[in-house]
Amino acid sequence: MKNINGYYYVPAEDITLSANADNLEINSNYVHAQPTVSIDITGFQAPTSEDHASLVRLENDAAFGSGINITLKHLSGSSSAGNQIYCLGSVDIVLTPKQYALFTKVGKGYIMTAII
Repeated sequence: MKNINGYYYVPAEDITLSANADNLEINSNYVHAQPTVSIDITGFQAPTSEDHASLVRLENDAAFGSGINITLKHLSGSSSAGNQIYCLGSVDIVLTPKQYALFTKVGKGYIMTAII
């Protein structure tokens, strides 16, 4: 966590992904996912540091117009129960390039709160 003029924040994390990700390890609450191909994410491995907030923003940082998507899998058994994603509408969600989703960490996983 960084303190700049009394304001605390966790720097963004860039993650390059070339395959589907189960229990994706994240080390920031602001994640720029840079997929090289369209992939699925089934869950996030919860940060263990108290520096991380319970809110997570995941952005598909693939080039606009590339067609490289990230599919967020709703309650996939491929990730541990405490790491699974609860998607809006209880269905898988596709993030196209430059879209992002917001999540709140709860005891049993991550609840998607918005798609932008």
